[in-house]
Amino acid sequence: MIYITLDTCVWLGLLEIDFNNDDNYFEEICFWIENKHLIHIAPENINDEWNRNKIQGKENAIKHLNDNEINLLNRFKNDKTLSDLYNPNKITEIIQSRIEKIDYILNTSEKAKVDDNILIEAGKRNLLKQAPNHIKEGYKDTVNILTLINHLKLKKYEKCIFSTIDGDFGIAKNKPYNLHTNLVNEFKEV
Repeated sequence: MIYITLDTCVWLGLLEIDFNNDDNYFEEICFWIENKHLIHIAPENINDEWNRNKIQGKENAIKHLNDNEINLLNRFKNDKTLSDLYNPNKITEIIQSRIEKIDYILNTSEKAKVDDNILIEAGKRNLLKQAPNHIKEGYKDTVNILTLINHLKLKKYEKCIFSTIDGDFGIAKNKPYNLHTNLVNEFKEV
């Protein structure tokens, strides 16, 4: 089995991409998780972050998509057919539907529990500026990654994908897609 954890920033990013295609990244990842081809692991703090940020994420996504639509429509403002197709309520409905699907996935995901040892270790790493605190303070990111690693060790899971668009996990600010070597080593130890 393959396990996957999507960071909160990934879920928020998925709110506003691929609206014009029935086959899109959002629907694809949801299909694989909902049909148990991938098992999603949700560290407790990621659920908390999602619940704290989803309303603002919804507002940002709606604004982003409406701004893009208006920019495109301005190019065709003399074309009544295209102007009539634009429906801002549809964007809101799609984003709300995505939020509900993400809520469902996070609520039915395998839970990775935070404990006091993880919180203490995250604090130490934060003070020592160890990854993912090497670029900026990232206590909650540290809690998330340590919770996931601890869960993987307890369950003896071998194949797990951790996906984020947060550059703080990268080797350096200018290399956000290369996972920091300390984190690579910790995942290898699982």
